[in-house]
Amino acid sequence: MRCLAIAEAFIEEDKDVCFIVADQYGEELVKKLGFPCLVLNSDFKEMEEELDVLKSVLEPDKTEVVLVDSYFVTENYLASIRNIAKTAYIDDATGKYLPCDIIVNYDLDAGRDLYSDYSDDIRFLLGGEYTPLRKQFRNQKDKDIRDKASEILILTGGSDHFHVVFNICEMFISKIDEFNDCVVNVVCGRYNEDYGRIAGLAGQYQSLKIFRSIDDIDLFMKRADACISAGGTTTKELAACGTPTITFSIADNQMEGVKSLDKRGLMRYIGDVRNEDFSYSRLIDELIILCRDKERRVRESKLLQKTIDGMGAVRIARELLK
Repeated sequence: MRCLAIAEAFIEEDKDVCFIVADQYGEELVKKLGFPCLVLNSDFKEMEEELDVLKSVLEPDKTEVVLVDSYFVTENYLASIRNIAKTAYIDDATGKYLPCDIIVNYDLDAGRDLYSDYSDDIRFLLGGEYTPLRKQFRNQKDKDIRDKASEILILTGGSDHFHVVFNICEMFISKIDEFNDCVVNVVCGRYNEDYGRIAGLAGQYQSLKIFRSIDDIDLFMKRADACISAGGTTTKELAACGTPTITFSIADNQMEGVKSLDKRGLMRYIGDVRNEDFSYSRLIDELIILCRDKERRVRESKLLQKTIDGMGAVRIARELLK
């Protein structure tokens, strides 16, 4: 999604964009949004095996910049591409040395000291101002904070291997009297295996609404008085909307981001669902507290929108074209 956001910004700069992906997993979404997509039919975990095919399609006279987004990239892979065109890499994992021209790391705490192994001729786009969000999240107006929370949003995304949505819904129902008839919109990922069970729970409670992989998620974010969300880009979209949020993590690459949000008083982080001591009861209790505290919701909403304005993709595209 972050690459799609940057692609939108490139189009606005009158540049042609092409996605190159390992397999057909992401092809449908890319083409649905109107971008050409080339499938290499390779193993995304073994990137060097696709190098010969990749280099054959990167035309030096036509390729202005290559933006790489993968956790499996190697030094040799980037060095090979860099011989053909200016190369940028989105880094949100380790900060380890990789040969490229531009590093993008939009973690709120990302600083130059993280990249002490890099020479000064490499450019760094660091911090929240470079958070790449889709254009519907740019320059949002200040959120209207209601006295009483009346609409709640629950998000996790993906296939939900840890059954997080079902567990949240079960715990929410056990404490439903604490929410004073709030409407709760639960958005399941397209591949959520628990969808049938979750829909069964929702059928018993009028206030619980279940949705599956919706296109206009920004509208739900803007309406919500409070949210529960997994880490990742979704938390940054919620920040741009000014939506007060309780967060948790479900993957290693989410940890630093949600901890940074918590440390700055932007979003309360409850923990990692993969840990045995993770408490769904505490997660819902924190949501109850947030819903009841209007002053806190006002404060967090203002801080969120001040920190992330949704213009990061535009800034990245313009920097990559310099």
